[in-house]
Amino acid sequence: MFRFEKATGLVNKILANKCKKLWGEWILEFSEGDVSVADVLEKHEAYDGRALADPIEGREYGKTTAKFWLE
Repeated sequence: MFRFEKATGLVNKILANKCKKLWGEWILEFSEGDVSVADVLEKHEAYDGRALADPIEGREYGKTTAKFWLE
């Protein structure tokens, strides 16, 4: 599958709200700055309990509509 087709499929799943996974390259928008999922998982203790923008909707609905919880 070409990258474009794979990316298009992912975007369509997200828009249809059928995507529940965030990949390592996905950017999370914390109020202090943008961080990839991979970086957050690597330094999870630093981000535990911190607020961020909705991972799918972005900052459009506010900068603190979601929280990262380490389980």
